[in-house]
Amino acid sequence: VSAQLQRAVADLDAAKDHMRQLALEAYKHHGASRVVELLATATSAKSFGFGAEMLQRADAAQATRADVARSRRDTLAVRLGDVSTRRASVSQDVGELDAQLAETADDLARADESARAATAVLEQYLPEVTRPGTPILGDPVLTAPQLLAWYRSTGSTPNLDVDIAELIDDYLTEGRDEHVRGDVAFVQSIVETGYFSFPGSGQVGVADHNFAGIGACDSCSHGDRFADAREGVRAQIQLLRLYADPTMTEARLAHPAVRHLDKLGVRGCCPTWYSLTGTWATAPTYGPVILALLDRVAT
Repeated sequence: VSAQLQRAVADLDAAKDHMRQLALEAYKHHGASRVVELLATATSAKSFGFGAEMLQRADAAQATRADVARSRRDTLAVRLGDVSTRRASVSQDVGELDAQLAETADDLARADESARAATAVLEQYLPEVTRPGTPILGDPVLTAPQLLAWYRSTGSTPNLDVDIAELIDDYLTEGRDEHVRGDVAFVQSIVETGYFSFPGSGQVGVADHNFAGIGACDSCSHGDRFADAREGVRAQIQLLRLYADPTMTEARLAHPAVRHLDKLGVRGCCPTWYSLTGTWATAPTYGPVILALLDRVAT
């Protein structure tokens, strides 16, 4: 009995210590008022201990929730930092893209301006594009007086060793002999020689009697030379017939060939003046320029 009593006393002391500890914790976390409230409402030491222990457990749960909240807060802070960094990077990229977009817009504006300028040139020099085309072969439409009057109206001074009226007659005569439009061939020679001014930078000069750039090319040093103006015109007319007539041979020419033509690979390639573009000359508006000038001569 004595041993049992001693154990009971020890258990009571331990219970008292536990109660004091619970009371202390309740006081620390909830204040004296909460301890007084527990004492006032407790019906026994046991019920007081139970209330205090529930408070302690509530505190532990609250502390756990606080730790979780702090952890989530720290995680969100890190994520916010990452987002801020990414936003700054994206803002920089957007700025660069805006600059590139502005530059591209400027490039497009310049391209549009170039396209408009090119369109204006085409509208000026391509009056024949929508029509079937003016054949190289055929009888002249313009007369010698018409051609002479128009040329003199330009105020140009021909740099020639033959009178301009005689040269026009040569074109019409040689053209009729080969059934080539000599009036248009004359207009072609104006385009080729700069109104017979023979610019110093060209590959042919006055003494060459070469009125159509025959034998001249982008990689050549000099064009062909002919003995006189009549021979130069004849060479041009014969070559035009070769370009336009797929059946032409040197033997079928009205006059002896000035140049060897049978072996040239352009026979019949260009039935119209427009189609001379890229063949007779590399200029992309060569044929249209001839036809545009022809229109001005005819009006």
